[in-house]
Amino acid sequence: MVSQSVGANPNSPAAHILRAAALSQLGQVEEARAEARAGLVLDPTFTIRRFRDRDVSDNPIFLKQCQNIYEGMRKAGVPEQ
Repeated sequence: MVSQSVGANPNSPAAHILRAAALSQLGQVEEARAEARAGLVLDPTFTIRRFRDRDVSDNPIFLKQCQNIYEGMRKAGVPEQ
């Protein structure tokens, strides 16, 4: 699903960075870092903090999933701030 997002939206920084998060959680760290770099080229101001600030739910399941995504972003080398 995430790979399809990059294919459908190759100019979307978030698509690349979310793919990077997924890849890093699967242990494919080098590929994840390459995807993160691609996303950061498209939006050099992208940070985990800015992405996190857009969260629109206080649902605990949603928030737990978001923590997994943020951890994947960190592993892929996406800046925190």
